[in-house]
Amino acid sequence: MRIESVPPELGTPLGAAPLSTRSAVWHVSGSRDDVVLKLALPDGTGPANPVYWAREVKAYESDVPHDVYAEHGLRPPRVLRTDHREDGSVALWLEYVRGIAGSTWDLHRWTRFAHRLGAAQARPRPYGPTWLYRRPPPVGPLAARVQGLPLVVCHLDLRPVDLIARDADVVVLDWSHAGYGLQGEDLAGLILANASRPELASAMDVELPAAYARGANITETDVRVAIAATAPAKYGREADEPTRRVLRTWLEGVASC
Repeated sequence: MRIESVPPELGTPLGAAPLSTRSAVWHVSGSRDDVVLKLALPDGTGPANPVYWAREVKAYESDVPHDVYAEHGLRPPRVLRTDHREDGSVALWLEYVRGIAGSTWDLHRWTRFAHRLGAAQARPRPYGPTWLYRRPPPVGPLAARVQGLPLVVCHLDLRPVDLIARDADVVVLDWSHAGYGLQGEDLAGLILANASRPELASAMDVELPAAYARGANITETDVRVAIAATAPAKYGREADEPTRRVLRTWLEGVASC
C-alpha cells in the first residue's frame, strides 16, 4: 500500500495495523493522534450490487448518514480527508473513535439505541441518491405483508462492532451497505450477533423491537414483520444453529399476528 500524504491530524505516521481480514482498513497511529484509513478499490460493481465498492465514499461525500441520523444522536465518524487516487481507488481517512464498543453494551444501552434508531428512521424516504442500495423486495411467506410498508434509509449491515457510544452520542461505522429498507430490519443483525448467548439475545428480542416502535411511532407488529421478512435472506445462508433457531422463532412469532 502506497500512501502519498496523510491528514494533519495524524502527525507523523508511527505504524499501521489491519482492522479487518475482509477489507482494506487500517488503524494508523501517529505522533498527534490515531486515525482509520479505508481504501475503496474499484472492482466493477455498481450501485445495484449490495457491496458496491464506492458506496461508503459517496455516503460520506453526500452527508446522507449525518442528515438522516445526527438529529437523533447517531453520527457517522468524522471524515478527515478523502483522496481520489490516480489508479481510481479512494483513500478515506476517518477519525479513530474511542468510546464504549457495542459488543460490550448492556440491555439498557441497547434499548436506548433502538429507540433512537426508530426515531431516526421514522420518516419514509422517497428514492433519492442512486448510490443507495435498492434491494429486491422480500420473498417468502411474509412478502405480501411487507409490500405496502414504507421504505427508509437504513444501514443494512448493522452489527454491534459498528457501534461506539461516545459521550451522549453513538457513532455508527461502516456505511458500505447503506440503502433503502423496512422500518426495523436493521435490528436483526444486532440481535443475531448475540444468538450464541440466548439469555441476552432473548432479552434484546423482547425489548429492541418495542423500543424501536416507540421511537418510530409505528406498531411493534410492523417492526417484527419487517425483521422476520428480511432477515432470512440476509443472515440465513450458512447460518449456525443458534442463528437458524432465532430466524425460525421470528417467522413463527409473526405468523399469527
